[in-house]
Amino acid sequence: MRGIILAGGSGTRLHPMTLVTSKQLLPVYDKPMIYYPLSTLMLAGVREILIISTPDDAPSFKRLLGGGAQWGLSLSYATQPKPSARGELEITDLNRVYMDLGELNVVRLGRGFAWLDTGTPESLLEAAEYVRAIEQRQGQRVACLEEIAFRSGWIDANEARKAATRLAKSGYGDYIAQVLSEA
Repeated sequence: MRGIILAGGSGTRLHPMTLVTSKQLLPVYDKPMIYYPLSTLMLAGVREILIISTPDDAPSFKRLLGGGAQWGLSLSYATQPKPSARGELEITDLNRVYMDLGELNVVRLGRGFAWLDTGTPESLLEAAEYVRAIEQRQGQRVACLEEIAFRSGWIDANEARKAATRLAKSGYGDYIAQVLSEA
């Protein structure tokens, strides 16, 4: 199974924040926004993922995510030079193509998943506050890619430990180390 993350929009409702970077690279609490859809695909067992972005933003995504091997993934990239006639390529358009081909595979995710709108400064802040509250109350990180990859068996403890060391100065790195100590 393959996944697609559409990260090629212009984010006009978030201007001026998105005049210099993709909306998907903005932080939602403690990590870039793209970690959330990436974690959702990972939790659904998807390991081959195409990230569609603008030519200007694609290098930033590649610097952040690389080829995905650090999480046991295969990430590839495509660019969308400019939005389509409706404004942007919508996920519903992609679903329609695969549905027409008889190749649409939908996996319904279980409890604990929430859709958070992040299209305005207010909703972006609300999403960050929600994630912060969940993480603090549960003592678990939301969308920790290293944890998902480790618990799924896609990376071993040594790979997870490398990530924890690389991110040691952040609470995120400490959390990965905690996950390893409890395993």
